[in-house]
Amino acid sequence: MVMTEIRLQPRQEAIASSPADIAIIGGAPGGGKTFYLTTEPLRHIKSEKFTCVTLRRTMPEVTQAGGIWDEATALYPLLGGRLNEMFHRARFPSGAEISFSHLQHEKTKYNYNSAQLALLQFDQLESFTETQFFYMLSRNRAMYKMRAYCRAGANPEPNWLCQFLIWWLDQDGYADTAKDGKIRWMARSGDKIVWADSREELLADHRGAIPMSVAFFLSTIFDNKILMERDPEYLGRLMSLPYIDRIRLLGEDPTKGGNWFIKPAAGKVFSRSWWRMKNTYPRNSRKVRYWDLAATEPSVKNVDPDWTAGILMAESEGQGWVVDAIRVRDTAKRLENLMKTTAIMDGINTEIHIEQEGGAGSKLYLEHIRLDVLGGYAVYTHTVTKNKIERAKPLSSMVESGNVFLIEGDWNKDYIDESHNFPDGSHDDQVDASSGAYNVLFGGSKFGGIHV
Repeated sequence: MVMTEIRLQPRQEAIASSPADIAIIGGAPGGGKTFYLTTEPLRHIKSEKFTCVTLRRTMPEVTQAGGIWDEATALYPLLGGRLNEMFHRARFPSGAEISFSHLQHEKTKYNYNSAQLALLQFDQLESFTETQFFYMLSRNRAMYKMRAYCRAGANPEPNWLCQFLIWWLDQDGYADTAKDGKIRWMARSGDKIVWADSREELLADHRGAIPMSVAFFLSTIFDNKILMERDPEYLGRLMSLPYIDRIRLLGEDPTKGGNWFIKPAAGKVFSRSWWRMKNTYPRNSRKVRYWDLAATEPSVKNVDPDWTAGILMAESEGQGWVVDAIRVRDTAKRLENLMKTTAIMDGINTEIHIEQEGGAGSKLYLEHIRLDVLGGYAVYTHTVTKNKIERAKPLSSMVESGNVFLIEGDWNKDYIDESHNFPDGSHDDQVDASSGAYNVLFGGSKFGGIHV
C-alpha cells in the first residue's frame, strides 16, 4: 500500500491542504474528524526526526472500540509502522514516531515539559481546558527543517473553544459558511488573545508578538459519505438525542452543523408543549415510586427550602406514564408516615427507590426508612453520580418524542411548571425524582448512548 491509496473525503482534504499553524475541523459528529487525525501524521513518516502526539482527554477514550487507536492499529502496520500496544505508539522505519495519549487532569500537561512535538493533535478539543491547549502549544516545536503545526477535531460546546472560534460563527451560533477555512492571525498580548486579518497587521499593532495562523473548517455527517453508506441509521440516532444535545451536535439545519451557543435553559430540557395528558395507564405495567428527600423545613432563615418529592411512574411496552407526584415540606416523622401511607396506596408490587445523599448519616437514615418504616416492601437506595441535567436527558428525549404521558391530576400544573423552568427554576425536586424513576424503569444511561 502506498500513501496515495489513502483517500480523504473533500472536507478532510480541505484541512489537510491548509497552511494554517492551527487548523480545527468539526462542528458536528460523524464528519470523519478521527480518521483525518489518524492520517494527517502519515505524510511525515519518512522524516527521521518526526514526532506527533494525538491527545484525548482520558486514556479510555483513546482505546475505546472504534476510537482513534483502533483506526491507527488497522492502518499504520500497512505502512511499515511497528505498534507498541503498551505505550500506544507506532514507530516507522525512518524513526518517525506517532503516539496517542491523554491529558486527564490539569497537571498531566506537565508530563510534556521537555517534549518537542512537530505535530500536535487534539481529538475532541472542546473536552480540554484552555490552559491545557495553550500549554501544549508551547511543546509544539520542531527541529531541523520541518515546521511545527497543530490540528484538532471538535464538536460544539459553549465554552472557551466557542469563544476562540467566535469569528467563524454567525450570530445564531452556527458555523458561518462564508468564513469556512479562512485564515486569521492570533497572538498572546498579556493575558489576552488578540486577532488580526494578517500577520503584518498583528505585528503592527502588537510589537514583539508571535503570530500564529488559525483556520476553522466545518464538517458534518453529510460530508462523510462513507459513514452514511456504512451506517445509514446513525443520523436517526443523532436525531433521537435530547433537545439540547441534538441542537448542539446536529443543529436545526444539519448541513450547517451544531450550535455552539446553546445551553440548558427554561423550556429547552422540558417544554410545556411536550407533555401529553392521559386519564389512565396500563394497570399491568411495572411501577416505581422514586423519592427525592429534603432535609430542611421552612424557617425564618430559609423560607423556600427544597421539597421532598415522590414520583410514581409506570412503564409498559416502551412507553412511560407519570402517574402521581407528591411534593411536601414536613417534619421527618410526618414524612415517614406519608411514605408508609403512600406505599400502602401504591401497592406491594410497586418498587420504592430513594435517592441517597452523601455521608454516613444519610445512609443510616435510609436504612431506618427501609427497615422500620417500609419493612415488607421492595426498597432500593441510589447514590447518584451524574449532574442533574445529565440525569434528566434520557427522560427529556422521551417526553419530547411523545412517549411519556401525564395522568390527569391536581398536581399537574406545579409539575409542568417546574419541569418547564428546569434548570433555571428555583426548585427541581420533582424533576430529580422523575429522572430517577425513569432511569430505573428504562435503564438510564444505556438509553440512547451515541459515540460522537
